[in-house]
Amino acid sequence: MAVSAVLSSWPSDAPAQQSLSQAIPVAEVMAATEGARKLKLIMLDACRDNPFLAQSQTPSAPAVVASAAAGGEAGTRSLNQNLGPAKGLAQVKAGGGTLVFFAAREGQAALDGDGDDSPFAVAMLQRIATPGVEINKIFRLVRDDVMEATAGRQEPFVYGSLRGNEDFYFVAGK
Repeated sequence: MAVSAVLSSWPSDAPAQQSLSQAIPVAEVMAATEGARKLKLIMLDACRDNPFLAQSQTPSAPAVVASAAAGGEAGTRSLNQNLGPAKGLAQVKAGGGTLVFFAAREGQAALDGDGDDSPFAVAMLQRIATPGVEINKIFRLVRDDVMEATAGRQEPFVYGSLRGNEDFYFVAGK
């Protein structure tokens, strides 16, 4: 979410009554990676909208959460779902040697899906343990899986870049 131009992460199970002090600014998460020598990696499965826009307005009924691929209404875990579709947030500025992989690109909200995990989490779990596949390829495959699962309504996006002289793997090849 963005509050006063600060992009922050908010736990999806946090009570709405908790203060904004419970939010974790993404800049702090990025700063925590500064000690990494080769790769600074942040993956965020966040709906990207601001649940505090109208905190005084609460949904009168539980929001419908379904898979867009199943033809249902797609929802997010936003606290202000009664205000209409989420607009998403701005892009993240990531320096060299840093990758920030968001569940949804700027201007989009990440969908919850129809199970316990979001389409992004499902795709990451299916792809991350694949041996011998370079990290950027994994991210592109996850993007394709999420685009298919959400009928094109959600596109994961990578901000930042890596140098071309070294490959990175979650699981090395055999």
